[in-house]
Amino acid sequence: MTSTLPDDLHAGVAELLQQITGVSPADVAAASRFAEDLEVDSLSMLELVIGVEERFGVRIADADVAGLATVDDLVRLLSAAV
Repeated sequence: MTSTLPDDLHAGVAELLQQITGVSPADVAAASRFAEDLEVDSLSMLELVIGVEERFGVRIADADVAGLATVDDLVRLLSAAV
């Protein structure tokens, strides 16, 4: 089984953010905050979580979603799940 590297996860999240919000992947840094920096609202966050689950074959618990503030938070959660 091959593991997915954090850089690959970050790139995947950045691509999904571009599809959902239109933000350029180049503007998505690890420290980018979803709401404040990337203007991800609750509906967009739901779309992002569903996209991440489908793309990486993981399940993200609702309780975990509530704690996601930055791109790095999501990448770390994914790193532990894949």
